[in-house]
Amino acid sequence: MHKKTTVIKVIDIEDMADNFSVGVNGGKTQKQFIQDMKTFELPKLKRTNVEGTRYYFNSNGERYPSVTEVIKPFQFPKEKRLNWINNKFGGDERKAQEYVNKKGFRGTKVHQIIELYLKNQSDYCKNHNQIHINMFNQLRPVLDQAVNNIKCQEEKLYSKELRVAGTVDCIAKFEGNLSVIDFKTKNVRTLKKYVNWHFVQCAAYASMWEEWTKIPIKKLVVLITTETGDCQVFVEDMEITKTTDEWKVFIDAIANFN
Repeated sequence: MHKKTTVIKVIDIEDMADNFSVGVNGGKTQKQFIQDMKTFELPKLKRTNVEGTRYYFNSNGERYPSVTEVIKPFQFPKEKRLNWINNKFGGDERKAQEYVNKKGFRGTKVHQIIELYLKNQSDYCKNHNQIHINMFNQLRPVLDQAVNNIKCQEEKLYSKELRVAGTVDCIAKFEGNLSVIDFKTKNVRTLKKYVNWHFVQCAAYASMWEEWTKIPIKKLVVLITTETGDCQVFVEDMEITKTTDEWKVFIDAIANFN
């Protein structure tokens, strides 16, 4: 596999505690992000599940599979998933699904805090538990120092060319470069090799965005926060990701999916 992923920063929560404390009312001085949401003609999509698979439908009723559904078999191959269930849950599918649902809930809650924070809402932590606030707190220095000029958040997009759709976390400038930014929550820190499929997901969103706005995306950014107190930042060039073996597998998988 092609591996040119760059870790630009790995942050320890202890290094940021004094300067970036976060409470219900936002803690210390809150950065005000530029909301650069010009009127783009973005598509109107409806997201729904069809026989357990997530699809998006456009206004013409055309169906597009979710990018996460397309890459899921490669991120979590069936044999690997079965081994995980057997080793961690003694083969109990119900317990495994409960665990997955719990971690999905965690991701949703942290995403909600990030979205409100990037919208300059002062009560972004209100009604969230301390675990989710702490996980956001680990990301906050990166958001403050590197992110601005927010183009969109949680926007549904699709590509007629790729025949795939999805919901992008954020498109904004990251260290001055227009980027797709994806937020991930994990139990522990991860390795570079496990981020490649996240970059494929980001590249798909970038392709959808460029197709509709004609505005190029330069960088793909994956920000990871963990329950063990780590924040990891992974950055890749858009064009490099489109030369990887994972991207080629993804393109073939879309064709098979459709």
